[in-house]
Amino acid sequence: MNLNTSDPMRYRSDIDLLRAFAVVTVVVYHIGAHLLPGGFVGVDIFFVISGYLITGQLEQGLERGTFGFLDFYTRRFRRLYPALCLVLVVTAVLGAFLLLPGAQNQLGREMRAVATLSVNYYFLSHENDYFGMMADHKPLLHMWSLSVEEQFYLLWPLLLWGTQQLLHGRNERLRLASDALLWMIFGVSLSWCVYSSDHYSSQAFYGMPARAWEFAVGGILALSQKRLGDRHLLGQILRWVGLAVLLVSVVRIDGSDLFPGYVVLAPVVGALLFLAGGHLDPLSLNSGGVWSRVMRHTGRISYSFYLWHWVLLAMVRSWYLERYLPRDALIGGVLSYLLAHLTYVYVEQPLRQGKTPWSRLNDLHFRHGLYAMLILYILGNVEIFHPVAPTRAQQQAARWSDDPVSMPPGCHLASSGIPLASVDACSLGHPADPVRILVWGDSHAGRLLPVLDRYTKNHPLRVLLRSYPGCPPFINTLPSGNGQDRPHCMAYANAVFTQRHQLQKLGLHGVLLDARWLLYSGPIVAGGVGLLGASRSGNYLPDKAKLLDESHALNQMSVALEEELSGLRAQNIKVAFILPEAELSVPAAECLTRFDSSVCNRSSMEFLKQRQNLVQLMQSVASQYPSYVRLLDTTRFFCDAQWCYARQNGMINFSDTDHLSVVRARSLYSFYAEIFDWLSQADGGGDEAHGG
Repeated sequence: MNLNTSDPMRYRSDIDLLRAFAVVTVVVYHIGAHLLPGGFVGVDIFFVISGYLITGQLEQGLERGTFGFLDFYTRRFRRLYPALCLVLVVTAVLGAFLLLPGAQNQLGREMRAVATLSVNYYFLSHENDYFGMMADHKPLLHMWSLSVEEQFYLLWPLLLWGTQQLLHGRNERLRLASDALLWMIFGVSLSWCVYSSDHYSSQAFYGMPARAWEFAVGGILALSQKRLGDRHLLGQILRWVGLAVLLVSVVRIDGSDLFPGYVVLAPVVGALLFLAGGHLDPLSLNSGGVWSRVMRHTGRISYSFYLWHWVLLAMVRSWYLERYLPRDALIGGVLSYLLAHLTYVYVEQPLRQGKTPWSRLNDLHFRHGLYAMLILYILGNVEIFHPVAPTRAQQQAARWSDDPVSMPPGCHLASSGIPLASVDACSLGHPADPVRILVWGDSHAGRLLPVLDRYTKNHPLRVLLRSYPGCPPFINTLPSGNGQDRPHCMAYANAVFTQRHQLQKLGLHGVLLDARWLLYSGPIVAGGVGLLGASRSGNYLPDKAKLLDESHALNQMSVALEEELSGLRAQNIKVAFILPEAELSVPAAECLTRFDSSVCNRSSMEFLKQRQNLVQLMQSVASQYPSYVRLLDTTRFFCDAQWCYARQNGMINFSDTDHLSVVRARSLYSFYAEIFDWLSQADGGGDEAHGG
């Protein structure tokens, strides 16, 4: 984070110590969440410090008549942008050598959002889960908190200055009005924080409105400190109590809590008590031994430490495709600390104080901040539109992972899930032929498109493909996780199921359900989501506390599937399930170009155990309709008794961790053709559910 120590206020070593506590807890949490489960609350401590210092500085400038917008924003630019620009340029260079072009494109979009002070809302709109494993591949995810602070810097001076103008600069009234304004922001923002944490969790986490109260309480303390005076004993008591609350917070809070919600009150109160104690007893922490000096220095370099640590962690994890504690501690801890120190000494301080060897850099103004934003935005565009793959390994991995399947022309997906594209637009086969088969699911269903295309060319029928990435074929079910609800998925699934009456008139005889079922079973896989039930009226029936509970997700899955099978059985429509398909722990394409194949394979026993409960559920549901439901298991094509393979017989099995490569899908044509033959026939014929 940031915050100025050279502003016209007496030096407060307690602030540097609090900064050090905050940044160390965040870094330790990012290195290994199990080491310090609540370390992420260090960000909230920084918000309190920002509110405390900036409000005090603004109020002081307004009372003295020395405040100016250009001066304020110039100082913010000189404080924030030198280190930020350095880190982002290094990130772009590292990305060019370590990331595939698709990931570079994503990095560029994040960089543009950083440049426009809006990266928190970028992550809010792109379903990024701060607490999930998918976060490991987002080098700029930690910048969300910087954007929240920058938005605070934009709005808060305007509010205080506007208050002063209304009161014609009368100091006593200004203090009272500022207090009232802060208390109002505190009340409204905290209420929204608590409400949105339960109903709109991503907005609560990433959004400025739900975080504003944390800055406000820091400001309230800053405005009240003149009335506190110096009380050394009370100050020491408050400081130790505050430290105790902070320690309990970082140990007892964890990512499974409804956060921020009420939980965040603990670290905020702890930070306030520590700051209040430092004001009442400002001198007792100014001395000390080597450990105290190291911690104070850590506080001073905390901004650069925060910037570097996650970028390096994300890059090294993207390359090695996994977390490894000793390596992460060395890169995210030791190396990041060293780079932070060098950045502070040779970049932050010289540019901030105007003491560089280059005279042009010693006279930075507000316009230079705008230039820097523009340059960063352009750099982001370069990453988006001109990604590079300079190494041979990158080029090979890019060819393997860039394995697209093209949906039929005109088969568009609405962002809200509905309306559905027309049957003709999403069907494969001759337009005059009957629609015999519906293939319904998420992107896994879409990966069957090469097989469907070949099958319809060999048979006088059409196959309708209804594939929406990230959306399972479950009616009246709301997927929720990674910080986002997915109402478009429920709308899409309900519309597809409702369309069965129309499809039967067009000749529908069978439905193939295919999805990454494990993804919708709570915490089973990285990035997994939970499932919420919905009443027939469409109202959600949330139980957010159980969202990532496997039994809760499987129960909702069972309810949805039973209702679907009942409806399809009533129309004599047959159903085939693809049981949970083999998947790897690391992306096959990237892994195979960097490491030996044995590193990329996965234990088959681990996979079978992972899907065991889900398979039992599907067998139980299917057993109710023995003549109309078949279960298909593709595991034998990818796994033997020991391993599930990334590559077999010269063919790469997956384009990432779980999506079939096009060439592998084509090799399974005979297997799928047999089930399509059964689905396309009108008579259920007494076949029993079987395991494929």
